Formats: sequence, C-alpha cells, structure tokens
Amino acid sequence: MTWLHPLLSKASKDNITERDLPKLDSDFKSAVMSEKLTYYWDRSSRKDAFGLMFAMIKSVKWELIIMIVAELCHNLLGYGQAFVLNRLIRFVAVYGSEDAEPVAVGVYISFLILFVNTASTLLMNVSHMTMVRLMMSVSGCVYGTILRKALKLSPKSRETKTSAQIMNIMTVDIGEIQFCFQIMTTIITAPVQVIICFYSLYSFLGFSFVGGLGVMAIAIPVNAFLSTFLNKYYKAMFEAKDERTKVTSNIFSTAKSLKLYAWENPFLERLSKVRNGKEVGLIRKSKVFNAAFNAIWELVPYLISSAIFTCFLVFQDQPLTAEIVFPSLILFNLLNEPMAIVPLAVATIIQTRVSFERIAGVLAADEYQTEKIHRDLDADVKFDEPAVILENAVVAWNESEDGVVALDDINFTARKGELSCIVGKVGAGKSALLKTICGELYVKEGSVTVKGDIAYVPQEPWLLNQTLKDNILFKNRFDPEFYQKTLEACDLINDIKNLPDGDETEIGEKGVSLSGGQKARVSLARAVYGRSDIYIMDDILSAVDEHVGRHLIDNVLGVNGLLTSKTLILATNNIKVLAEADKITMLEGKKIVESGNLAQVFETKGAIYKLIEEFGSQQEEQDVDVDELQKEVLNDEIQHREHGPQDLLRRASMETLASISDEATKEIKRTAKVEEKLETGKVKTAVYKRYFEAGGYWWSIIAITFLVLTAALETFGSIWLKQWSEKNISGVSGEAIYYLSVYMILGATYTIFNVIGIYLVMCVVGIKAACSIHDKMAKKVLSSPMSFFETTPLGQILNRFTSDVSELDDMISWTLLSFCSMIARLAFAMLIIFFSTPFVLVAAAPLTLLYLYYQRIYLATSRQMKRFSSSARSPMMSQFEESLKGINVIRAYGKDSRFVAENDLRCDLYLQAIYNSQSVDRWLSLRLNFLATLIGFLAALSGVYMTTKGRMTEGLIGLVMSNALSVTTFLSGIVKQTVQIERRGVALERVFQYIDLPSEGPEIIEGKRPAAHWPSEGGIHIRNYSARYRENLDLVLKNINLEIKPREKIGVVGRTGAGKSTLTLSLFRIIEPADGGVIIDGVDTNEIGLLDLRRNLSIIPQDAQIFSGTIRDNLDPFDEHDDTELWRVLELCHLKDHVNSMGNGLESELSDGGDNLSRGQAQLICLGRALLHNSNVLVLDEATASVDVETDSIIQETIRSEFKHKTIITIAHRLNTVMDSDRIAVLDSGEVAEFDTPKALLQDKNSLFYALCEKGGFITEDAKSSSSA
Repeated sequence: MTWLHPLLSKASKDNITERDLPKLDSDFKSAVMSEKLTYYWDRSSRKDAFGLMFAMIKSVKWELIIMIVAELCHNLLGYGQAFVLNRLIRFVAVYGSEDAEPVAVGVYISFLILFVNTASTLLMNVSHMTMVRLMMSVSGCVYGTILRKALKLSPKSRETKTSAQIMNIMTVDIGEIQFCFQIMTTIITAPVQVIICFYSLYSFLGFSFVGGLGVMAIAIPVNAFLSTFLNKYYKAMFEAKDERTKVTSNIFSTAKSLKLYAWENPFLERLSKVRNGKEVGLIRKSKVFNAAFNAIWELVPYLISSAIFTCFLVFQDQPLTAEIVFPSLILFNLLNEPMAIVPLAVATIIQTRVSFERIAGVLAADEYQTEKIHRDLDADVKFDEPAVILENAVVAWNESEDGVVALDDINFTARKGELSCIVGKVGAGKSALLKTICGELYVKEGSVTVKGDIAYVPQEPWLLNQTLKDNILFKNRFDPEFYQKTLEACDLINDIKNLPDGDETEIGEKGVSLSGGQKARVSLARAVYGRSDIYIMDDILSAVDEHVGRHLIDNVLGVNGLLTSKTLILATNNIKVLAEADKITMLEGKKIVESGNLAQVFETKGAIYKLIEEFGSQQEEQDVDVDELQKEVLNDEIQHREHGPQDLLRRASMETLASISDEATKEIKRTAKVEEKLETGKVKTAVYKRYFEAGGYWWSIIAITFLVLTAALETFGSIWLKQWSEKNISGVSGEAIYYLSVYMILGATYTIFNVIGIYLVMCVVGIKAACSIHDKMAKKVLSSPMSFFETTPLGQILNRFTSDVSELDDMISWTLLSFCSMIARLAFAMLIIFFSTPFVLVAAAPLTLLYLYYQRIYLATSRQMKRFSSSARSPMMSQFEESLKGINVIRAYGKDSRFVAENDLRCDLYLQAIYNSQSVDRWLSLRLNFLATLIGFLAALSGVYMTTKGRMTEGLIGLVMSNALSVTTFLSGIVKQTVQIERRGVALERVFQYIDLPSEGPEIIEGKRPAAHWPSEGGIHIRNYSARYRENLDLVLKNINLEIKPREKIGVVGRTGAGKSTLTLSLFRIIEPADGGVIIDGVDTNEIGLLDLRRNLSIIPQDAQIFSGTIRDNLDPFDEHDDTELWRVLELCHLKDHVNSMGNGLESELSDGGDNLSRGQAQLICLGRALLHNSNVLVLDEATASVDVETDSIIQETIRSEFKHKTIITIAHRLNTVMDSDRIAVLDSGEVAEFDTPKALLQDKNSLFYALCEKGGFITEDAKSSSSA
C-alpha cells in the first residue's frame, strides 16, 4: 500500500486538500456501476428485495469471490494456530523428560507461529481491501441507479416515492446495504468455519465435540424466533425515519414563514412526536432485541466449551491437559467469531431486507407515460403547422383507475409561430393542460403529440444553487452574442449590474439572492436561451411589474420578440397580453369551452369575452373608491376608460408596481454560497465529553465498569482453565465437577455482565444522548437568524439531521462499546503476557513507539479524510435533492442525462474521499497486525527460553500464547474502533456545530411580557429606525420615522430595492435594528420576546407556504379554534366548497408545498390564517402579487370587510390595492421620501407617488395637462 505514502506524508505535516487524494478507479465510478446494476435488474424475473439483492451480487461478483477466497484462507490459517500451539505446549510439556526435543524445535515452532500469523494478516488485508472496493461498487450502484430512476417516476409513483423517502434511501438505506455486503462474506464463510472448527475440536477431544453441536441445535432456533420480532421493528423504524425526514425537510424549508407566524414550537412538537414518540421507541425495542441476541451468542461459546468438556470427562478416560485445553480454547475463541456474527448477520439481513425492499420499490415503480404522449424531437415543423396536438384527451392526475380527472375531452392545437394563451378561473385546469403537454400527467384516453423539444417555465421558478449565468445556460453551450440578446430581452441587464459579481454571482438555494421578479425572469431567460421549439409558460407575467411585463411581451412573446418563430403556449391571468395572442383558449370545469383569436372573442361575445368582462368589472369594483378620489382631487383629470375592446382589456389588467417577493434578500446578493465549515486537527475531547454529558455521566461510568468486569471474567476463565489443566483430573469426580461448575458460573456471570453493559451503553446512554442532541439541534437551528437559512443549502442541513443523526442513533454508542471492550480485553491479555513472560517487556518499548508513530500518522490523515467525505456528501445530497425538486423542469427540457452526469461527478468525488479514507484504515491495520504478530512471536521465543530455565509449565505457556494470539484480534479491533470513534466524532462535531449556532433573541422575556390582548389599538410608532442585514454591511433602512394611528390603513410603495419588504421584516424582528425602534401601543418591540411579538401580529406574505399536513394543521397548528370557526374562515376565503370536495373536510391532507392546491388557493389559506389569528395589526407583504385577479378580488374584499377596524400595512404590488389607503408611505433608497394621503400625493405632480402612478398608466396626458393648469 505504498501508493498511499505521499498522501500520508503530507497529511502528517500539514492539512491536505481534495486535490491531494489519489484518483478513483474508473471501474468504481457511479455511471459504470449503475449501468451494471440496471443491466442485471432489468433481466431479473423478480422485482422485489431478493431480485435486487441478486442483481447487486451479480454486479459485484468478482469482488465477492476474491473476498470469500481470501477470507477462507485467512480462517484456515487461524485454525492452524491451534495445532501450532498444541505443538509448542507439547514441546514445553516434554522438555526435561526422556522425550525432550532440542531447543531448535522450540525456536522452529516460534518461527512457524510468526509465519502463520503473518500470512493470515496479509490475507486478511487482501480481504478487507477488496471489501473497501466492494463498498465503493455498491455505493456507485445505488446512487447512480436511484437518480436515474427518480427522474423517470410517474406522478402517481412520486406520490408514494416521495423526495423524503428517496433522500432517506440515499442517507440511511445505502449504509445498511453496504454493511450487509460487508458481512456477507462472513455469513458465507461462517458455516465453513464452524465445520472446520468442530473437525479440529474432534482431533483434540474426540466425539466429545458432539456436545457443542447440541448447544447449537438449541441456540439457532431461539435466534430465529427472536429475528421475527426484529423484522417488524426495523421495518417500522425505517418508516418512522422517512416520516421524520419529511417533517424535518418541511420545517427547515419553510423556516421564514414559521418565524413570521411564530409557529416554531408547534412544528417542533410535531417533529418531536415523530422522533421521540415513534422512532426512538422503535430504536429502543430493536436495541433490546439486539441485546438479547448478544446475550445468547455470548453465552453460546461458554455453553459449547462446557458441554464439550463435560462430555470429555464423562466419555474420555484421560485427563484434560493443557495440550487439549488451550488449543481448544483458541478454537472456541475462533468459533466465537462465526457465532457472534450470526446475530449480527441475522439482524443485518432483516434490517437490510427492509432497505432492499424500499430501493426495489423505487426501481420497480411506474415510470411516466410514453405510449399516449408522442414526442418527436427531430420533427421538421414548418411555420403555421401544428406542433402540439391533443386529440380527445382525457387526463388524470395519476394512472390509477380511480384517478381524479384533471382535463376532460380536450382537443387543442398549437402551431409554430403562434402565441396561444390559456385562460380560465382558478382551478379550471390551465396548469394541468401545460403539464399534460410536458408529459407530467396521465393520459387515460386520446393522445398527445409534441413535435419538437420543449422549454418549460413553471409558475414557481425552479433555480439551481449556482451562478445566475449557469442558471440561464442550463448545461447548454455558451454563445456570447445570443446570451446578451437573451439578457436584454428578459430585462436582466440592470439587475446583473447591481449584483456583486455580475452574472457570476451565486444566487443561492432556490434563488434566495434574487427577488421574485428576478427569479421569474431568470427562469424565462433559461427558456429563451435554450432555443427550443416549443415554449410552455405558466403565468410568467404575474411576478413582474407592468413596465417589465410590457418589455417581456414586446421583446420575448410578441411579434417582434425573440420567440416570434416558435410555438408559444402561455397560461395567464394577465388579460392585457391577450392583445398579442394569435389564439385564446378558455378552460372551465376541466374542459375547453371556447377557442379563437381576439377578434373572434369580441365578435362572438362568448365565454372568453364574459371572463374578460368579469375581470374588468372586478377591477372597476375595486377601483370605485379610487375613481371617486381621483374625481375629487383632479376634477376628472384622471383617465376614465371606455368600454371598447382595448380599454376593456386594460381595465381587466391590474396595474402593477415593482414585484419584490423578498427585498430583505437584496443585500444577501453579496453572500456567495456558503461552503460547509470543516474543523481541522484532532476531534476535541470536549466533543466526546458533551456526548457523555448528554447520555449521563454516571450511566456511562456504570456501563464501562460492567464492560471491564466482563473482560476480567473472561480472563479469569482462562486462568481457571490453566489451573484445571495442570491438575490432570480424569473422569467424573468431585474435583472435576468443582472446576467445571466454577468455569460455567464464570461464563454465566460474564454473559450477564456483558449484556448489562451492552444494554446500558446502547439503550440508556446511547438513546438518551441521541434524543437530547437531536432535540437541541432542531430547536437551535430553527431559532437561528434567517441569514443562516439564506446562506446554507437545505441539503446540508438535512445531511446533519439524517446521516449524522443516524450515526448518533446506531453507530456511536456501538463503537464506544466495542472500543471499551477491546481496550479492557487487550489490557488483561497484555498483563498476562508481561507477568508470565517478562522478557517480552524488553521489546515492548520499541514496539509501543512504533505503534504510536503509526497511530500519529494515521490519525492526522484519517480525521481529515472523514471531514472530506462528510463535506463531499453534502453537495452531493443537495444536488440530488435539487434535482428531485425540479424533476418537472428537467424532464421538460430533456436535460435528464446532463443532470445525471453532474450527479455522477459529485458522487464520484464523494466515493473518492471514502475510498481513500478506507484505504488509510487498512494501511494502519496491516501495520498494527504485524506488530501484534511480533508480540506473539516474542512471547513464543520467551516461553521457549524460560522452558530451558525450568520456569515455564505447559499450562502457563498455553495461557500466555492463547492470549498472545488474541492480541492480533484485539489490536485490530482497537484500530478499527479508534478509526470509527474519530469518524463518529466528526459526526458529533458537526451536530454540535449546529447546536452552537447563534440564535435570535429570546422567545419570552419574563418581566417584559406585553398585556394579554396587546396590541389592543394598533398604533405603531417607528422611531429613528435603521437596520442592516448583517454587521459590516451598509444600512438598508435609514432613519425611518412613521407614526401610524390605530386602525389606520397604510400603503407602502416604492421602486425595486426601496426597502418595502425590509420594513416588514423589521416589524417582526426578522432583522434587528441598528438604531431606533418600533413601538406598538406603547410597547417597545425590542424589549419583548420574539414569541410575544410575532404571535400578536398577523401577516399575509406573497409566497404562500403550505405545510405538509391537514387543512386544520395549516390553519390552526396550536389547535386553538373549534370546527365552527375554521369552517367560517374557509367560507370567508371562498374555500369551503373546495375543502368539502377533497373528501375529508378539515382532515384532508395537503401535500408538501401545497402541490394539490392552486397558487391562488394557497394564498387564500394564508388569508384564513390571518382571519383566525385576528390580530389588531395586519401586514400584507405584496400578498396578491402572484395571484390571479379573481383571488386578488376575494382577498381584497375579505380584508375590507373583516379587518376594517384593524391597523393594516399594505406593501403594494398592484397600485389599486393601496389607492384607498388612509395614507401612503413612499420609500426610496431605504428612506421615507413621502408620507401623506393619496389625495395630497396625487395633487403634487413632482411627487414620487405621482411618478409611480404615471408609470403604471393611471394618469393620462389630459390629466397631466389639467393638473398643471
């Protein structure tokens, strides 16, 4: 393994980087291995857990064969030790008698021991290195195959094979399968070992070995009986892990909403209910059964030896001498390995079977439909020829027989060079039609034909955690000229100039560094740059202001736009764009009710005309007060629109201002993607101290005490056998029964103490620590400032709560248990060797120095390697989860293969780190095993020397050598567990990093709590308020002074980046003030707890967050309201009928992200939350910016009626929503530029507000002239 020396040399002197790692062999790369697995899986007749297991075995067959051969040879040499020891004991026994052999024979036997042990060590290393290669192959198989399959899952399959379940497979199940393959060779070789062992026992003890077979005949059925319980618990445990992962993902992906609503505690309780109420209980039960397994199989070797020795005394008429006892003891110890592996193997197979079932379930799941959706990517479609054709299509949300119909009897054609607009009310089926064309819904009847490649722009932009430029290129070749045209057409030039690194700026996870309008335009730019044949766009104009929308229509969608020669299909609620449409199709009740061009619409005055008229009348109803105000102020100088076709369209279109979904993220543009923090150097002792503190110091001490006593009892058992063997007792006698009885009592006590130690470590210390650490981490992360979530990828957070928590649950306590046990056993073995053969002490010092030298080099490298593997895992998992979230977009663009290739690359980097890390382990293990071999050799030589001096007996040499030969096993185990402790320590390090994250302010400050019904009036005084997003950044709000009277309606307007949404975050203390403060009803909000503040304010945000759970959970997570109140709120929100139609009323399930609701319905749920909360202060943060006019109408009407006696602050997106405000605050560059009534502001043509109205199209040329007059 000299190929590792350059790496080890550098790591021992300095920190290493990923570039220093030796490259991964091409045979282990994800693409190669997933291709192998897919080949064998496709040809498997069984599509279940066993079919998958055999497919994987075939994929890695050569590694398995090499491992099995090396393992068998290693085991054979291990049994050879018993015969060599028998020969050495015989040499000592006869020395000094007439049958004495020359000293050279003793020396020869000592060298023979050295040879046997060295060969055994080399073969073991070959086996283990092959196992490392096998682990890499297994990982590559699963990682690559799962992603390839996930990108093909049908809609129905994606309902059951959720992102959380697939992510859990990637984090937990793969580890289980790796461990299964790790012990698979032992499972295969165990029967051979048992047979050889009993044959060897026969050679020493005759037919007495049959007593051991009897013990096994009883133990194995008991083991099988217990395994049935384990299967049940493991399956349930994995389901609980899936549920916990889903809840965890839901919580941290919606952290901002939870903070605004002050819902952290009920959601943490929901997580605790799954974690502590379900998962931990199942983990505890599984560990109890594992302890029972260990009790049986730790006792079995003692029972076997006792049974065999009893039979020997009864049936053999000869004494039980050292020549028989100690070789037999070695054989019993060797038998202990296959015996000990049986419970582990059974538990692993049971546990892994569940993992195999889960993975097989994904691989066997239905793929998205291809037979009724015909895609011809190479079709040569001429201008005005059909490019998209739906004929008599009946479409369902999934492929089940009772699948709910999403579209019925659809006949639709889109031609090349046409802009086809799809219109309709909320829930009419607009988005369903677009998804059908993209192939995402199930066509039950009819057919869908798509001629050409597709670009899909969803309503909710899906962006990569990469640079803005990479998001636009989307894996396509860079064309500078067309790239520039795309930026200009999508109005991104000025936005890019304002970014710190231009288009090379990292935009963060989900585009966190961009506003809502910018996200929408980047998503559109991606489509434009892709130069596809067919463009499917879902309501892309809703998130941009009027001016930008006009620019996009003129430069992208219109007759002079970049896409004029393409097939364009746009679902829209922006009625103004219909003037540019070549064809308008209206959906109602999941059917097409009318289709035609604009001229035909106004000629026939059918359903489309009525829809436009209805929207227009809704606009007028909302603008009644505005018109009256304009008449009063400007004497009819404001434009009055006529009822002609174009005016009707303009009236129906809602005039807009700049759309900023989250201005608070503007400054975060300066923050590139935050790399995962890596500690350097040794894992600190304080990390382990905190772990034991979480598990309980006294419990830990008691558990370790029992483990030490267990090792002591094992040693006393060997010493007792030495005493017995030197008595030369034959037959059944009182003395023989005495020795046998004490030996059996020692064995029983050893087993009891061992089981108690195991139980205390695994079920008490381990589970207590895991629960405490998980709960602290969850609470601390959720209480972190929003800047943490804006700069930390969700995949990185989830990696801590899946992979690292899995280490806490399963591995850390077991590793510490094994380490303590091995240390104690080694210590007692070395004591026997040193006291019995003191000459070995001469070599102890140099051997110890060599051991410490190897250990130092190893530890310096190993912990860095573990950190590399952990840090390489996070981006791999983040990219994988990102791909799962964007499946619809990836498939529509046909970028499956490119995303798979990128995931393969990230996976290979992770496997490279793991492979080198495991190889470093083997490097150390090989050298330390050689040291142990030397100790055995020196002990044998020392024994021969002491024999010549008359200071050695056959019993003592047997005792010494049986312990010396065990040193290799103990040292190997200590090395392995030291490695694991360092590695598990890194996992602890990572979770404690999150526990130590800085928090927001306290939830509650005793002595500073507001009155029970605060705020009772709703008066707000913002006094000299300044704020910045983080220290060392410029102020984003500067000396804000606003005094808002109780029950006053305030509008807040301003250009993009003026600070409107930042002001909202300041009210809720999502960002903290740099100076000044906010006083509400006489209470300084800086002086009260965050829970008291946020729980007493209401907000309807622009981005409606729907949480996984029921309608009730989404409205009232605190369970404070009865059903009557909930139904009343749903009725006010116009959602009552829809909720009733869902089947289970208030208990109807909403999917994660609200996929089974329209965007408008999701926003109405947010309105319902505000109605239930019933605070005297309501903030509307551009609440209707991205919804259709019908939903906007419902929200505005409900707010006017239900909140008329409340203080309302409206961050404006659509101008009409603030025109009836009592006063309007105009923000500019973080300052209050104007604050007055709409009347006063409109009278001043030099005001910023007047300019905004003018830009929005509310003031005509006549009005301007009249105003100036």
